[in-house]
Amino acid sequence: MSIALKIAKRVVIALFSLVIAFVMIFLLWRMLSSTDPASVKVLSANERLAKAYSENGEELYMFRQDQRSVTSSEKNYGYFLMTQTVIIPDANQIQTVVK
Repeated sequence: MSIALKIAKRVVIALFSLVIAFVMIFLLWRMLSSTDPASVKVLSANERLAKAYSENGEELYMFRQDQRSVTSSEKNYGYFLMTQTVIIPDANQIQTVVK
C-alpha cells in the first residue's frame, strides 16, 4: 500500500472520529444545559385560581415545593423532570412544569 493511501486512510479515520466525538459532546452539552424556555410560565392563571384570588386577594396562600430532579416510573421506567411545582391550597391546585 502506498504512503498516500495510508495517509488518506488515517485522515478519513481521524475525520470520522472527530465527527462522532463532536456529536457526542453536542448531545451531552444539550442535555446538561437545557432549561425551561422563556415562554413557560410557572403559574398559569385559570378560573379556579382567579376565583381564589378574588376571594382572598393578596392573602392567597401558595408555596413552592422542591422535587427530586429526575423521577422514574416503576412500571415503564419513563424518565421525566419536574422543574418547578407550585401548590395553591386555596384554589385546590398543584401546578407543575414538566420536561
